[in-house]
Amino acid sequence: MSISIPPNRKFIGFKPLEENWSYYSLADGLVLGLYIVATKIYKVEGPNGVPQYYHTGQVLSQVFTAEEYRQLRKSNSVIEN
Repeated sequence: MSISIPPNRKFIGFKPLEENWSYYSLADGLVLGLYIVATKIYKVEGPNGVPQYYHTGQVLSQVFTAEEYRQLRKSNSVIEN
């Protein structure tokens, strides 16, 4: 689903405070890792002066076997910021 960002938007600077991978156990026995990265954040003055925020981003993904995932967690080498 895509949402149009209003034309009166203002780019607002930001810095990540915390970014982590999320992992999901799939019905087929594999593990899906997702990592969402914000690339731009916009601010729009909404009704009654209440700000609204819009963002664009990128989703990174990894797929592991259950054993690969266990080994990664055990060795603590899963990529995390």
